[in-house]
Amino acid sequence: MSRHSAPVSCYLAQALLDAGDLGGGEQWARARSDEPKPEPRMAPLGHYVLADVYERQGRAADARREVAAANGSSSRSIVIAGP
Repeated sequence: MSRHSAPVSCYLAQALLDAGDLGGGEQWARARSDEPKPEPRMAPLGHYVLADVYERQGRAADARREVAAANGSSSRSIVIAGP
């Protein structure tokens, strides 16, 4: 995946998630979050989409892990409350 396609894959992942396709959203977000050298301002997006997927699947621990990964690559912090 090229650097220029990274934002597109994040937006596609979010659109799939919004349409109820959790598997498709996870697939595209994982491809984005696994990119070896993400653009700094885009780095956390794949992790946040994965966190959203996992939260909707009831996988709170996985969601918190992805938020932590996103927060580690961002100057902003987002918190997901646990059960």
